[in-house]
Amino acid sequence: MMLRYGLLLCALLLVSSSAAQTFMMESLPEGQPVLGLRFGHPDWEYGDITFLTGAYELSARIPVSSDLNFVGVLPYSTHNSDESESSSAIGNLCIGVQASRQQYERAGWGGSVTMALPTAPDDELSASMVGLLTAYHRGGYLYTPQTLSVVANFSKLVTTTTGAVYGFEVGPDVWIPTGDNSGESEILVHYGAMGAKSAATQFNRVNSQ
Repeated sequence: MMLRYGLLLCALLLVSSSAAQTFMMESLPEGQPVLGLRFGHPDWEYGDITFLTGAYELSARIPVSSDLNFVGVLPYSTHNSDESESSSAIGNLCIGVQASRQQYERAGWGGSVTMALPTAPDDELSASMVGLLTAYHRGGYLYTPQTLSVVANFSKLVTTTTGAVYGFEVGPDVWIPTGDNSGESEILVHYGAMGAKSAATQFNRVNSQ
């Protein structure tokens, strides 16, 4: 079994401190259903691909309680090119749970555990490759054929009285081969940290002077 470490991700952003998201853009439970669609276009040369070539992710978050969500993601990838035959495929269906808790007024934590079922076909390699390489930095497991994945994440966010936000995320990604996949099981560790300053806070401070 192999152990790999992800790259440390640091960011300095001008964002609103009231956004109910972690720094990896993972929505936190807010007590109401959320339906989302994410699209990513490859930023690498892969022949003469069209604008709609990329990875699509239809996601749903259904509240079980005020601080607990049931989550699901249906990934889809497509490769359209004028030079070769088009290819498209559904990725690995992902289901899981997500929780958050406000420790006090300006701090809280979030956690999630999801499982990506091995539903991606192994005969649409062009489409799978587009999905894998487009979303490799945050969810390549959604498009890897013949692989069962379990992903856990823990995040901590703190907002200061000056409007600054800082926090971190960490968690394991477990990849288990299935079917004809003769590879080894792997454990990958993703982690990151962030620091942000609210642009609205600075703007209000200037207006008050």
